Amino acid sequence: MNYAPYGSLFHHIRRMDNFQEATLQVIMMQLILAVDFMHKKGIIHRDLKPDNILVLDREKSEVCIADLGLACAIDDYSNLVKKLGTPGYLAPEILKGFSASPKSDIFSLGAIFYNIVTGNMLFNGKDEKEVLRKNRYKDPSEIIDEDLLTISTDC
Repeated sequence: MNYAPYGSLFHHIRRMDNFQEATLQVIMMQLILAVDFMHKKGIIHRDLKPDNILVLDREKSEVCIADLGLACAIDDYSNLVKKLGTPGYLAPEILKGFSASPKSDIFSLGAIFYNIVTGNMLFNGKDEKEVLRKNRYKDPSEIIDEDLLTISTDC
């Protein structure tokens, strides 16, 4: 693993770094390509979140995915049914008892995208229990604050 001198993406979001749209596009494209590569190799990450994305080069907006501790093979059905992941980034179907799938990682990428653009979590709450409840039952389209999404349709 490469050394990540700039810490995690979470650190940059928390510091309220203003991500230019071009930077956001570069970061998300890397993440989408990395997750696509993992899926083509038969691996599901299952815990994609800003804490697990390391910033390798701030100037080039170079990032990498880290912490594969919950990752498993796409055909490892005994592990795919386990409810693992981070509240707020976990695909709702997992909380409803369905198995993790590549689509679960894609949902997590969407939650990360929202987090970067708005500085807010997709599902928030006063405690983890409330975040999990919203994560399980709330339709994201009902809670997305359109006024915070100040990006072009190209992004």
